[in-house]
Amino acid sequence: MIRHTPDHGIIMFIVYFLLVLCAGRLIDAEKAKCCSRVTGNCRRACEQLAVLQEYPKDKIAGRITDFYNQCSSKNVRHVEWCMSSSAQDTEIKWLDAARKCCDVARSDSCQLSCLDQNSESRSVHKNCQDETDFFNCLQHQQVKDTCCGDKTDAVQCQIACEKFLANTPSINRHAANQEILDLCSADRRDARSATTATTSVELHRRCTRNTTARRPSSDGHKYLHCCKLAADTQCEQACQDSLRRKFDSDVEAVDSLEGRGCGSPSLDDRFWQCFLQSERAEQKDTSAPAPMSQIEKLGMDSVKLHCCDKATIAGCRKLCLKTFTNEWSSSWNDFNSECLSHPNEDQLLKCLDDVEEPCDLGCDGLNYCTVFNNRPTELFRSCSPQTDDAAHYDVTLWRQRGTITLFNYELPLKNITKCLPDSWKAVACILQIRPCTRQSHVNKICRDDCLELLSTCLDWSNSAPGLSANALCARLSPNSGPCVPLGAFAELGAPRPPPPRLQTELQHAAVEDLPEVTTPCKRNPCAPGSVCLVNRGCRIGRGCKPYRCVAGCKAGEVSHFLVPEDSYARIPTFNGQKGCAKICLCTKRGIEKCQQVPCSQIQSCWLVGKPIDHGSTFEMDCNTCNCFAGEITCTKKHCEPATVNAVSRYRHTGLPCNCAPHHVPVCGSNGNTYPNSCLAKCAGLSDVDLKFGTCWNDDPCADDNACRSDERCVPARQVCLSMLKKSCVQYKCVSEKTSCEDAPKGVVCDTDGGEHSNLCHLLRSGKTLAYSGPCLVGCNSTGRVCGVDGNTYPSECAAFAESTSVDYSGPCASSGFIGHNGRPYCAAKGAVDCPKLPQQGCQGITPPGACCPKCAGALQILFSQKQVDRVMHTLKRPSVNALNTKSVLRALDRHVLVAECVVRGHLTMYQDLLVLVESTVRNPTRLQLEACIRESEKLSTLVETSSPRVMIDLSLSTLISASPVHEMVTDGDASDAAPAFDLRAHVAATITSLILTLLIR
Repeated sequence: MIRHTPDHGIIMFIVYFLLVLCAGRLIDAEKAKCCSRVTGNCRRACEQLAVLQEYPKDKIAGRITDFYNQCSSKNVRHVEWCMSSSAQDTEIKWLDAARKCCDVARSDSCQLSCLDQNSESRSVHKNCQDETDFFNCLQHQQVKDTCCGDKTDAVQCQIACEKFLANTPSINRHAANQEILDLCSADRRDARSATTATTSVELHRRCTRNTTARRPSSDGHKYLHCCKLAADTQCEQACQDSLRRKFDSDVEAVDSLEGRGCGSPSLDDRFWQCFLQSERAEQKDTSAPAPMSQIEKLGMDSVKLHCCDKATIAGCRKLCLKTFTNEWSSSWNDFNSECLSHPNEDQLLKCLDDVEEPCDLGCDGLNYCTVFNNRPTELFRSCSPQTDDAAHYDVTLWRQRGTITLFNYELPLKNITKCLPDSWKAVACILQIRPCTRQSHVNKICRDDCLELLSTCLDWSNSAPGLSANALCARLSPNSGPCVPLGAFAELGAPRPPPPRLQTELQHAAVEDLPEVTTPCKRNPCAPGSVCLVNRGCRIGRGCKPYRCVAGCKAGEVSHFLVPEDSYARIPTFNGQKGCAKICLCTKRGIEKCQQVPCSQIQSCWLVGKPIDHGSTFEMDCNTCNCFAGEITCTKKHCEPATVNAVSRYRHTGLPCNCAPHHVPVCGSNGNTYPNSCLAKCAGLSDVDLKFGTCWNDDPCADDNACRSDERCVPARQVCLSMLKKSCVQYKCVSEKTSCEDAPKGVVCDTDGGEHSNLCHLLRSGKTLAYSGPCLVGCNSTGRVCGVDGNTYPSECAAFAESTSVDYSGPCASSGFIGHNGRPYCAAKGAVDCPKLPQQGCQGITPPGACCPKCAGALQILFSQKQVDRVMHTLKRPSVNALNTKSVLRALDRHVLVAECVVRGHLTMYQDLLVLVESTVRNPTRLQLEACIRESEKLSTLVETSSPRVMIDLSLSTLISASPVHEMVTDGDASDAAPAFDLRAHVAATITSLILTLLIR
């Protein structure tokens, strides 16, 4: 082993500089910048070395010795590395090229290391060693920098060179190559310096060697026609012989031509021009495009961009936009320090938390914060073993140091092993595991608890002057709004026992011995880049997989949020005004096919001369309304006048437009079934938009013009939220000639219970379509049922496949309406046999238009018709079903993590969405029903607060208000009827129904 002594270091340093001198690479003034790394006498000695060429060679050793004596070994190493021009230039150029490819990296560690301005190449290499796309992009960038770098003097030539090497489909290779020939060739010497001619040759040599070396050789015969352009017969013969041989790469073929008498490649030589043009024409068709930057398309995190409008301080909004668009590395520290700890930016911070750590039900498996276990119906942001350990570490640290840090203040503590120890443990667990309140999903500790804890256990005698418990708690726990009480989590000892169960529930549990509430996707068991979706038809422990993984697209270069494949995302854009966005599709290649949507004017609404804030939900008479972008959207209930007599009370139905409660169903052009034509017209449809009967009784393929002669028409019913004409196609055309492998993907189930990857495979196998989607379990596949939407479905499974809840067994015989006393009634008495509720006195609802009550979490959701129509007008594709009721319900269902709950619903006669979160279990327990209620409340909060997780999803982005509408229901609600009509009223209703039927026909 060589021992590093001072003499040995001097010798090595002298050898190093003599080698530099012998190579003619004297250190110039530019290298003096390396001396800024050191100070004092060491810097002065360094600067003398920087002008070494001014000294005779016999003084070099003395200058180096002087430098070594004045500098420590550490400083010598710093300067030695910097003054090595080749190492420095290579490092700088490599990092410059790498930072143009940061957005291509997939892992967070690679992205952050690449974006960090202080990172060195070895650090980036280490963190990105498995990133194939990153290094492909880097190699492409290095080629471009080499070909079009500093030695390409003419600006026009440099631009043409970069265009020539930009491997994007939009570039015409032949035209770009011709542009290089025009701008970089020797016949333009008069317009540039003489060195430019040499530059054009060097440009070609560099580009040829670097670009061709990156790909294997294809058939050399494609260049044979160029041999006839050779300057002499020797080159022509060499060309023909060479191109008939097999080369490992194109650059090997170029070297062969150059070495056998064809001279160096030149852009001015017709022979080499032909060779290049043929190469580029081939490369245009065969080369895969290099990875393209996604930063301009998505920003650094397009989900968090939705949060920027929640900033209350203008400077924080600006920093937020810069951070999550394209200035992450330069803006994050300022954004973090100036905004995320600011007391007025709690809504901004909560919004960002919703992206990274949303509030979800359930907490279990903790060893320290054990009191948080067995809480399947409470919300938490960060319940995990890691946060459990962090809470334990915090308490240990507080005890050892005797201080706690709040708002950059180091506050002395009393002995917390004696001063409210249970409360301090609860505080640490709350801060780490972060339980959420049910309504607003906030995590702050209640102010009274804060005051008691700080007043009692802080050593105020040794605290900084001016501090008080009131001042600190005013920032930690503002007075207004809900909060997390310490008392709910301060009981130590055994874990919280599960709630008691009925005898029938205990018997059921004894048979299966399974947890009542499960969340298989909570900690995302899928591989990176995949979205976890709950398999509602499988319970944990039954030998099936309780979740499935689908491919997803990252919503930004540093985003952890994934958009499911084949889904549309709403990406905010910023052109000087709020409310602008574009719609993009997630495909196998990532986020693409983006289209700009007309901007929404984020402004207040005016009602009776009074302003209403954008995003506000309010009541107007008996209707729920919302102000969105200057537009007021309300449900369409007909409110009872303040002063009424017996006659007007009798005539008042409460239905939209005060329509009569007649059951004469019609199908609207939007695919929705209405109980009668009056209600359909009140929803905005005209006579020409209506057909007699329910939509599921109408055959959309009856029209001979639906599909071409070589296609099969298959019904594909949907209820569209858009009222634009011809935007709600009710069928699909399946080719009978093309391969089924080329047909659109979409699993379907046949009437025999077999699954097929798409409709094409089902039809080719001679099967009959039962419903779209995978075959369901836990439901009846035979026997007609009436859905709460008024349609008769061929089976319970068929209704569930459409995300529709079942009202009762058998065909639809009547419609339920809201009577004068607020209770539902069905006109056809005795025709409806409602199923028995699984729990008497449960929380639930009798859906509008349905007859039977059901135990479920129920939400009334408003959507913006104007926003829906804008999106559909932008997409201009009738086949796009991102904004139908099924897609909205499926998108909401992705946010429900409890496997025993599922989202169903329909578009009601009041022009709102009724969303039900009901149990997938045939006989659910009270705990399972409660979990579904809590999931519905969670969905309500996500929509009402415009959570970025909702706004990024196009299917949910038009939802503007949500409110829970469940209440206690019993089996008696199905039989309770409003005052019945007398015989004359019944006869009048029958006659009216007949007249309406004739008019519609």
